Amino acid sequence: MKRGILMLIAAATLIGCTAELPTVEWVEGARDPETKLYEHELIVRGVPEDAEDWVIWFSAPRHRTLEIIESDGIRLDLFRGRVNLLRPEGTPKVAGVYRLRYRTISKLWNIGYFPSGFTFQNGTDKPVRIEVKYSTLPLRSDGEEVYTKNEAVTISESAPEHIIPYPKSIVYGDEGTTNLSEWKRGEAVTMLNEKHPEGWYRITLDGSINIEAADELGAYYAATTLENIKGNSNSVRNMVIEDYPDFGIRGFMLHMATYHKSLNEVLRLVDLMAHYKLNLLHMHLTDDYGWRIEMPEIPELTTVGSRAMVPQPDGKGWYKEEVTPSSTTLDKNDDSFSTNGQYTREEYIALLKYADERKIRVLPEIDFPGHSRAAILALRAYEERTGDTRYTPTHKDDTSEFMSPQGMSDNTFDVALESTYNFIAFTFDQLIELYKEAGLPLTEIHIGGDEVPEGAWEGSPACQALIAKAPKGADFKEVLYSYFVNRVLDIAEARNIKICGWHELIEHLDKPTWKRMAQHCGWINFWGFDRMLPIVQESIANGVKIVLSNCETTYLEEMYTLNRQEIGGGWAGAIDIHKAFSLDPFNPAYPVKNKDLILGVQSQLWSKQLDHFVFPKGLGNFDRMWNAAPQCSYDTFYSTLVNYELPYLERQGVEYHIPQPGLKFEDGKLVANAPYKGGEIRYTLGEETPTAQSTLWSEPIEISDDVKVVSARYFYDGRESVTTTLRR
Repeated sequence: MKRGILMLIAAATLIGCTAELPTVEWVEGARDPETKLYEHELIVRGVPEDAEDWVIWFSAPRHRTLEIIESDGIRLDLFRGRVNLLRPEGTPKVAGVYRLRYRTISKLWNIGYFPSGFTFQNGTDKPVRIEVKYSTLPLRSDGEEVYTKNEAVTISESAPEHIIPYPKSIVYGDEGTTNLSEWKRGEAVTMLNEKHPEGWYRITLDGSINIEAADELGAYYAATTLENIKGNSNSVRNMVIEDYPDFGIRGFMLHMATYHKSLNEVLRLVDLMAHYKLNLLHMHLTDDYGWRIEMPEIPELTTVGSRAMVPQPDGKGWYKEEVTPSSTTLDKNDDSFSTNGQYTREEYIALLKYADERKIRVLPEIDFPGHSRAAILALRAYEERTGDTRYTPTHKDDTSEFMSPQGMSDNTFDVALESTYNFIAFTFDQLIELYKEAGLPLTEIHIGGDEVPEGAWEGSPACQALIAKAPKGADFKEVLYSYFVNRVLDIAEARNIKICGWHELIEHLDKPTWKRMAQHCGWINFWGFDRMLPIVQESIANGVKIVLSNCETTYLEEMYTLNRQEIGGGWAGAIDIHKAFSLDPFNPAYPVKNKDLILGVQSQLWSKQLDHFVFPKGLGNFDRMWNAAPQCSYDTFYSTLVNYELPYLERQGVEYHIPQPGLKFEDGKLVANAPYKGGEIRYTLGEETPTAQSTLWSEPIEISDDVKVVSARYFYDGRESVTTTLRR
């Protein structure tokens, strides 16, 4: 079987290491039909002869090693999280060539799941990137599948008033037109003393421009609508537009705990959110991989918690207990690596004010009690420096053994320790003070609550003492979760704050705590699969408010298609523009009695590639946030996206995703179609990756029967798609 070869060369600076560096080859294996496991091979060549205490680090997301099949002079260890460790063991059969074959249970959905970031370190020398060659399985034939998908959408001309989100009502007047060229935001709005939904507005264009609104939000959204139409054309037909949002929460969660985003990146995102009328920026500020918000009383939260690099020797035969990066960062003091960085108080306050001017609230998330490794390490460092035990995160005699889904064995606060609640109260007070300095109210704090590993707390003397006081036969999880939630509610209520969380926060609560959550919880983000929606029904039945954050339609970092050259997650399935648009907030398969308790919809981004994943597919979500049911056909929506939104995004400097061309053989000829208007389809005969200089496809062309494979890419606005493959 012919294999694809992908070469990645990292030209690292050779500081503190020998001039010669090893190379790595990773060979992808197929799935064994008997074991149902995947077999791969790693080969290391060219280790310098004078290297005595060398290791090679690499990152492999969700790449769990189950079994070493054969090892020749080298061993592989899963160190922590995504970070893996290669080190010499014994003498290789061929001098200087180290081989290792291993099996994993993890499916490699795409190239983003391949081992990456190979980093060589000799003793205490500085780590340095090394060259890696990938020998991969061939791409599957997806040409006809993509062709059918592209063919299913008709791209037509769009009227300027076709914007995203699409207005609830557009009623055309006479044949006259209205000129928008002189109109500017801030011009007069008539505020109506009538009953309308929050954010309602009406725009009458009859040669003049008249705006009516039910409230300040309506006036703002009316102006946004006019700005967006004007961006499409200065001259429009006379019409009346009437519009309002179906949901009070139209959110976007930005995960910067793993991958820090600069203030300027976030401000640009806020501008884009305002353009599409979103009103909530959920800032996921802390996690296992990082703590991103400055709290000066405990400087270690950022001096320790926001810094990560490949593990460094501790001088005792192992490695220091530091924040483990999500990828193999070379230097924890280098902010050019997205694993490093934090927001100062001044930066966060500036963000709050900037977002408020655009009618966007900023919701901070501090993750408790799990997903907290960065905070736990920071608090231990703080206690070691100061002797202050007020914030001790775990019991000193805890013998719990667990492993989180992300490979962490020490990432959970002890919910039975008073010091845990001292720290939660501290973080609440720090956040409240930030919003106070910004002159803005803080009404909710998100506390996470998700993915506490099985086995956490079982070896904690404090937790066992708490269980001993519970009624005989009480459920371990229910007792501890209910205790935790009640204690956090005590802290929140004393400060006039409502808490929010992911749906795991409420999965193990006793009935009194359910009732209390219904009264004092802002909302719960449901992120699960559609098959898990009964949790939503149970929550609503207990009076708990919900914001839909379904992984199958709103986790924007999932790969666009199942093409293995696409990057992104695969565990929740591929999400393209159509799937994001097809989100149904009121899924008829899972009816709920009180839809008013579904407060809104939120998109999530857990990746560092913001532009690529959010745009353009996020626009499908954004339309569902404003319109629970589509107000236009998918063809109209897609045409609007192609005709107006892609040029807008281009003007904003957004490097949005480029979809694939379709391919098929028809009567012996190669036929292709494009996903957008314009652009170029370039192809090669064989497995070779097409470039901008490859043959241009412009019409059906005869292809010899001897040609068994055609590869094509779509080139559009200076960027290109992944490769479409057509096999005979």
